[in-house]
Parts: sequence; structure tokens; C-alpha cells
Amino acid sequence: MVKVDGQVIQPISMGLFLARVLRGSHIVMEQTRLDDGIWMPEHVEVRAAAKIFFAKTLVIDQVLTYSEYRLAEAGLASLTP
Repeated sequence: MVKVDGQVIQPISMGLFLARVLRGSHIVMEQTRLDDGIWMPEHVEVRAAAKIFFAKTLVIDQVLTYSEYRLAEAGLASLTP
């Protein structure tokens, strides 16, 4: 899956009374394939509104961009005396 684009068309409840994601909330997620065939997130965009405990409204407008992936050198620092 390279790209997912979703929009809430009907409110979604999470945890009986905990939160309710409101209609019109939107999320876009894109992935990129690295040289070794692993798929990693590249771009996540969230524009959402939710009601918390039916009282407080939470609005999220966030864009996350990931880049410059590189392999970790696992445990090299801990192995040297």
C-alpha cells in the first residue's frame, strides 16, 4: 500500500464514552520503498475533530514528514570494550 486517503463519513465512537471522531475528519498516509525493499512512512496528514467525554472538542491539524532513513548499526557501541 503506497497511499491511503480516508475521510470519516459517519461519527466513530472509541471506548464507550471516551471519544467520538466527528464527520469530515480526514487522514492521508503515504509510504516510500527503501533500497532493501522495506516500506516506511513518508508523509502523514491528519485533519480531524473529536468530542472527548461529550464535552470538550479536540481539533487536530498535523502534518508529519519522514525522510533520510538509514540502517542502524545495532549494538556496535555496546560491544566495544
